[in-house]
Amino acid sequence: MKLKRGIFMKNIKSAFIFITIITLFTFVFLQYKWQTFKVIQKTDVEVKTSDDRLENIAGLWFDQYTEQFKDWFTPFSYKIKEARIENIELLDSKNGYVQVNYAYLPVSANEQLIFHHDGLMQSEDGWYKQQVVLKFEKTTKGYQAVESMRPVNYQIQTDPNIMTEGKKPTQYAIDQDNDYTIFDHKLWVTYDHGESFSEVPIEYEKVTYDPNYSYAETIPIGSYIIEEDYTAFLYVDHGSLGLIYSYDQGKNWETTTIASNEHYYLRARFLSRTDNQFYVLFSTDKAMSAESHSLMKSTDGIHFESVDYQDPQQRAMTYAFFSEDNIGYVAYRNNSSQGNLSFYRTEDGGHTFTPLTFELKEVMIMGESFTPYIQVDRIYKEDGLIHLIVGQGENGDYGYNSAHYTSSDGVHFTFAEEVDDRPALAG
Repeated sequence: MKLKRGIFMKNIKSAFIFITIITLFTFVFLQYKWQTFKVIQKTDVEVKTSDDRLENIAGLWFDQYTEQFKDWFTPFSYKIKEARIENIELLDSKNGYVQVNYAYLPVSANEQLIFHHDGLMQSEDGWYKQQVVLKFEKTTKGYQAVESMRPVNYQIQTDPNIMTEGKKPTQYAIDQDNDYTIFDHKLWVTYDHGESFSEVPIEYEKVTYDPNYSYAETIPIGSYIIEEDYTAFLYVDHGSLGLIYSYDQGKNWETTTIASNEHYYLRARFLSRTDNQFYVLFSTDKAMSAESHSLMKSTDGIHFESVDYQDPQQRAMTYAFFSEDNIGYVAYRNNSSQGNLSFYRTEDGGHTFTPLTFELKEVMIMGESFTPYIQVDRIYKEDGLIHLIVGQGENGDYGYNSAHYTSSDGVHFTFAEEVDDRPALAG
């Protein structure tokens, strides 16, 4: 009896060990599959079919595209329970454009899923709705989705006058010797405080680009450099982030592509030039108040490579600037008055960051003290000092002032003065 009981317990133990090994193996295997999971983009889907009806092709595309989010090896952060087509609208049969309105039920709403499906609308029953315009082109085996965009992008693409009709760019005052202006629907640069100008051969709307398609008359601060030996502007063109530049004060211009991805958000884009490097940091995706970013660098300003960039925060970035090779700063949107500026410094080219804090400027109103300047809006280097312009954030109501801070070592900052940093109108 004891022998049988011993054999039984031995079998139980062996079974337990076997199950444990299988469980651990499964866990490790799933972790590997989840970590190496790569989303198949909308334009990576080829529909194998002999059917030439775009509505049917779009339906087959949808089935293939959404299947990846239902697979056993799909990470929890991307996984969906169900997906359905709300309706399909044929936009341009000649050129292969069709709009797909669909919905899906996620396992759990999270940032990764939101980032990937930009522009989500949630219904009361937990389903998320999405709209996408696709362009299909015929292949040897069927049809390939070659373009993907929001419906508003398609509208603007087919009717560019939607956003510009009746608009006339405002001419802003020239503040310094090397500056730009937008006049007569063209972008100009000057190197002599407005005595003479050179035209930048690019549509100014690509340089002033706003992903929300609001009309813009100024170029985002930090997205351009105007110096006598180097002038450059970041621009956005159909999902690509490019750079137009000149080394001879606007006599000759060249362009280069920095990054190309139709899903990039590209709201924030910042250009820095140090002694031996060019840095471009830009936003790639957003969801509500969250925002992801990427960093590219170059030694010649023409060929850019990706940096293993570690974002200190997944928030909307207000500024990025590299003052020296490998030494740079990033700042994020901040609505808190608790002394956290959301301001960081890197000394290894963007791989790691350290938060920087300093005493905020206090002001007195009706006998009460408070700190209105809570968000770094601008960073630059001048006369051997690092300068910060610290604004009031989205909810600021203390006039139009900002706080000017300086640092000699790039780490410790002290208050210098209050400033009005708004651009001035010409005339």
